[in-house]
Amino acid sequence: MTPNNEPAPPAKLATTPSPERIVRTKQPPAQGFRQKIGGTEIPAPRVDPQLVRLSVIERLAEVLLYTLRRA
Repeated sequence: MTPNNEPAPPAKLATTPSPERIVRTKQPPAQGFRQKIGGTEIPAPRVDPQLVRLSVIERLAEVLLYTLRRA
């Protein structure tokens, strides 16, 4: 067998990635999961506008609820 001095043909671009290759998706995985199960997005927690007018115990409860909802 003799060496071939001709350039190699250009590689073809793959249209679909191989199964072993990790590919970045365009949307977060949680969003795709949410679409599959039909879930709805939870609104961000908000502080009660009347917080300064609440008693100490009510204020404490409101702050704890806000912290839990945020987690």
